[in-house]
Amino acid sequence: MSESVPPGPDQYNQEGLITIHNHDFMESPTFKAAYQRGVTAAGTDYSWHWRVHIGLWAAAMASKLAGDFIECGVNRGSLSSAIMQFLDWDSLAKQFYLLDTFRGIDERYVSNEELASGVIEKSKAAICTDPGMLVHTEFGADVWTMVLAAGFSSCKLVPYVFPSGLAIVGERE
Repeated sequence: MSESVPPGPDQYNQEGLITIHNHDFMESPTFKAAYQRGVTAAGTDYSWHWRVHIGLWAAAMASKLAGDFIECGVNRGSLSSAIMQFLDWDSLAKQFYLLDTFRGIDERYVSNEELASGVIEKSKAAICTDPGMLVHTEFGADVWTMVLAAGFSSCKLVPYVFPSGLAIVGERE
């Protein structure tokens, strides 16, 4: 740790990010509820507080724009769940497209360093293993309306003139 960042309770230190700057969002009741909803969906707490905070901020900004939401690489829906909890999803009248291969990371896109770190094994251990389940049942479309989940072997997002401004083209196996 750098000498310029004193350790202590006023320091944020998770996921390789260390700062003494404001991280009061962690005490916000709305953040805590959204974060816990994501933990429930994931089935574990990855301590991704800052990552989720940034995702919630971006989603709040995007919710004011026309169009729908999409998450690629959704797995168990941790971030999507947090976003929908945070934004009171059903009040937005938007679709949320959840895309994933549900097979883990595609090895074609993994660097040698990532391979050496065991990222493929970690990815395979974290994926949903029930072939009949596209999204973890703690998260699925039964929780919120206007959620579309799909498991694709490959996905392409194609800009197209649609009411939502988005067309999804994929191959199902």
